[in-house]
Amino acid sequence: MREKPGGAVTGALFSIARKLRDVRPALLEDARPLALSVGLVGVTGEFILPQSPVHQNTRQHRLLWIAGGIGVTPFLAMLRGLNPAREYDIRLILSTREPDIIVPLLEKVLASRGSKSGNILIEVFSQTEVPALESDLGVVLRSYGGRVTRGAMVGSATDDEGGDLREREVYLCGPQGFEEAVLNILGDLGVEKGRVRREGFEY
Repeated sequence: MREKPGGAVTGALFSIARKLRDVRPALLEDARPLALSVGLVGVTGEFILPQSPVHQNTRQHRLLWIAGGIGVTPFLAMLRGLNPAREYDIRLILSTREPDIIVPLLEKVLASRGSKSGNILIEVFSQTEVPALESDLGVVLRSYGGRVTRGAMVGSATDDEGGDLREREVYLCGPQGFEEAVLNILGDLGVEKGRVRREGFEY
């Protein structure tokens, strides 16, 4: 675990750990004598799959998912939770330094995803080699060198049928700097911040 500057959870945990280190360092190895307990707040937030398509004149859920590094985690859960009774058109833009780790995770989830109807396009941006997906998954994977750019965003959000960002639910998850850079690109493309569902790492 790493401390997140300003984080409500990791900040408190590391503060306790530092005090124990100074007063009773043995408890860092075994804290059971403290009888610590953690309360469950509950599950909240809006970073969930949509219940209905943005446009009522289509059966497809048209989604644009943008992930930076470990920010792919909630999208893995979403892939598992795809409703088999619905059809999806998903574009996943992934920027990662570790495609050799994340792509196999995606492959495992894709093989057992809830719905296999519709289209899934995964675009991986990385400085290192991106492994291929199994061909029978029904998923297209494209790899690019470097960072996510405005041109990449346009290419991912526009298809041969003329669909664009305004027809998609946009989700964004990643480190703060990555999210801010992507939001600036989306803003240039006419997507207001209020339309982008975000999941951050402020813990």
